[in-house]
Amino acid sequence: MQELKTQTTRSDYLTFDADAKDKHEFYDGQIFAMSGGSFNHAAIGLNVATELRNQLRGKPCQPMNSDMRVHTPSGLDTYPYISVFCGEP
Repeated sequence: MQELKTQTTRSDYLTFDADAKDKHEFYDGQIFAMSGGSFNHAAIGLNVATELRNQLRGKPCQPMNSDMRVHTPSGLDTYPYISVFCGEP
């Protein structure tokens, strides 16, 4: 990951990321550009998401693709290839 800016706030990151063309991660006051994946990576991710969707059908949880930003307890903001949320997003 390439560091774009040092020591910024999460609020500034959210503003920056909302206007950015590419996806970025935020951790410990730093913003990082995210790299793209390969064809095989995308195919595997789609297969995993499809299987998760099938397994979660009828349950209060659903899978999301990499367009959903996730904020983790450690303070990392990232766009995981696949995430699952239950209840209200």
